[in-house]
Amino acid sequence: MIQLLVDYTQLLLRLTGRRSCPTCGRLYNIHFQPPLVDELCDVDKSKLVIRNDDREEVISGRLTAYETQTRLVADYYRAQRRLVAINADRPMEDVTAQIFGVIDSHCQAGR
Repeated sequence: MIQLLVDYTQLLLRLTGRRSCPTCGRLYNIHFQPPLVDELCDVDKSKLVIRNDDREEVISGRLTAYETQTRLVADYYRAQRRLVAINADRPMEDVTAQIFGVIDSHCQAGR
């Protein structure tokens, strides 16, 4: 099992900052990948929208559910020494490479 670890504040910024274009579907993040013009799509100038599940009150509920439900699964696999925790606060390319490295090493170990 692979667990992606992200700082709580960073996670909130990633999720609450998401915006999408209702016309072309392009995704933005107002904190990390903002559009050239505030709240407008770079491609077709449509007004960007926030998904209902990206609102802070919804995200807080999802994080609470994680703490009470999913963490138990991670704790189980950690106790079995079958959990690999990855720091997902790093650039996406680094995280992706580490995930593939974990998968590759497990595939090779199974041969």
